[in-house]
Amino acid sequence: MSSWQVLSNGSELVMLSSMLRFSERFAPYGFRAQALTVAYGMAENVMGISVTPLGQELKVDWVSANGLQVNNRAIPVETGSAGARAVVSCGYPYRGIDLAIVDDKWAQLAEREVGEIAIRSNTLFTGYYLAPEETEDSFRDGWFRTGDVGYFADRQLFVCDRKKDLIIVGGRNVHPQAIENIAVSVFGQSIGRCAAFGLSNPHLGTEMPVLMVELRKQLDDAQVQQLLRQVRQQVLDELDISLADIRLVPKSWVVKTTSGKVARAASREKYLAAGYNHQFEETRLSPDELTPDRLQLIVTHLFERVLGVKGVGLNDDFVELGGDSLSALRLFLEIEQRFGQGVKVAEFFSQPTVAQMTAILCRQIYGETTVEKQTPPALVGAERQMHPKTKPQPSALLHSGLKGIKWRVKRKVMDFTYKVNGGFVIWLYGQKWAQRVFARGRARLMKQFYSLLENPLQSETEAIQCSLIFEVSTAIKQSLLNQVFSNRTGYWSLQVDMAPLERAYQRGEGVIMVGKHFGFNPRVTKLALVCLKPSSFAVIENAEHFLSAAAKALPEKEQSRLKLPIFLDQLMNSKSVLMRGGLVLVLPDGYVGLSRSFFLPFHNRMLGFRAGFAELAIETGASVIPVSVAVDVRKRQVRVLFLEPFDNGPVDMDHEVRVERLVRQYVAFLKQEWARCPGIVPLSLIGNHLASAPLDGIE
Repeated sequence: MSSWQVLSNGSELVMLSSMLRFSERFAPYGFRAQALTVAYGMAENVMGISVTPLGQELKVDWVSANGLQVNNRAIPVETGSAGARAVVSCGYPYRGIDLAIVDDKWAQLAEREVGEIAIRSNTLFTGYYLAPEETEDSFRDGWFRTGDVGYFADRQLFVCDRKKDLIIVGGRNVHPQAIENIAVSVFGQSIGRCAAFGLSNPHLGTEMPVLMVELRKQLDDAQVQQLLRQVRQQVLDELDISLADIRLVPKSWVVKTTSGKVARAASREKYLAAGYNHQFEETRLSPDELTPDRLQLIVTHLFERVLGVKGVGLNDDFVELGGDSLSALRLFLEIEQRFGQGVKVAEFFSQPTVAQMTAILCRQIYGETTVEKQTPPALVGAERQMHPKTKPQPSALLHSGLKGIKWRVKRKVMDFTYKVNGGFVIWLYGQKWAQRVFARGRARLMKQFYSLLENPLQSETEAIQCSLIFEVSTAIKQSLLNQVFSNRTGYWSLQVDMAPLERAYQRGEGVIMVGKHFGFNPRVTKLALVCLKPSSFAVIENAEHFLSAAAKALPEKEQSRLKLPIFLDQLMNSKSVLMRGGLVLVLPDGYVGLSRSFFLPFHNRMLGFRAGFAELAIETGASVIPVSVAVDVRKRQVRVLFLEPFDNGPVDMDHEVRVERLVRQYVAFLKQEWARCPGIVPLSLIGNHLASAPLDGIE
């Protein structure tokens, strides 16, 4: 085999492990690793599309797996690092062939942005036989959608997966090959073919990932269980998803195409036909039929089915077994559907085990605890405290020396001046010399921020003036807000339009109010509650606010463990409120939560916007009402406007498309809000915005 000059791997999904294993297997026979190249092609183009040049070493791009599935970007990471995925280059396009990476609207994407591969060439076919609609969907202006997902880097093409095989987990695009690669790395030489695919879950409105694994040789049960746990844990760590099922199948079980590739859709159908996705019958057992032992057995089975793990013990920790927010939500929905009992999130997560869940259900069904409750394991270095006590702050002198004293004296002076003559303070903050004297750093930051805004409606001077009034002195802002929202006569007036909110609320389908992070939210909330007097109300807040100082000092993984039940509790509570026709307030422009982000251009930066509010609206049918707040310094007026609801889209529209539509509507609203009144954007968000990655060509 030493005379072999070129051996090209033409499968569009190239696995690095397979390439290395092939080279190692045939190296003793003289095969040179340099002769192994990668190409990309398809029958629709008659010939190849791209190829690795002869003599070029195999190019492997190590990228963040989370970046691929959440951000749709190929973000380079250190070779072999945790959460990294190896993507093999398919080389450069042949001469006469044009390649592009496009989004769903055919817009071409930049380098390292992940999208669908499109091709244009003289050897391209003209359409599908007797399928005009499919042909029309696949072609535009001579370009053809290949159905493959990939990206460009250094002018080379990297193919990630088949678009139709993507698994949508909680709205995130999960590449099945990423799951399969983990299985190959864990099982090693013992594995044959494997297939990952998604199963639709109508209760969650999302897909649940399933992995089928063929074994080449027999393994003992203990070894199999250890490998399955390792696969599940590695998928959770690297991809941040929980597998719904991992199933070992005999050789040749995974369906193949005529060209020898894994047919994931056909394997999914075979999985369902085999009855692997068996669900409990809908009929609930009565308390007389449901003995405590049987209840515990069913709860154990639910844990195993939700987590995809066998042999769950009575006191095994749900989180340590690989449970995440999505699997926890599945568990709670299964419990409610199966037993007709709602379980308090905090009570379960005080010790997330089969024993704890069984004890809770026994107490609710029989009115007593029949399973001994175990003492929850303590976290290292901190207590599981959700609501910390407020500790007294050190004095200004001890906290920051003379600088702290200077700042406090300046604030007291400005507070006194405002109480004596508010108009003077407004005039003062509009003077450039006063901005330099009283808030030099803040004014400089606002100028940098203002220069990035697209079509701002406030002048730069007004924006800085407004920012100083509402940020420099907490007492000034508090006094102003109390004056405005208590309708007291003073320097400021309040203008409110609640008609769209009232109309949406009267329909009785629930209302989600989406706003932005700024100091008016408590007053806006009070305004809505006083005027509408809703039957129920909820706010989705940042879970970090509920953690103690000791908990915040824990590693990020432990913090995530504590935040999980907090987010889940808020999500389930908000869903209940909306189903009863109540109000929910969400601020999607800042804090992280259960949902993934859409990264979109926003005032000359690329920012991520959470889709949790959109998922909640689609699941419950609630209206999404944006809340606009602006401040006119010259007129001394605060305007609070509840705008017309966003378009949720028709119910027969694809779920993912509906979610993205709502997120894009919110981004357009927020973009206009920042431009209308940049002076009330919090400095924390301004700092984050300036530090975010700029768009191409923007410094």
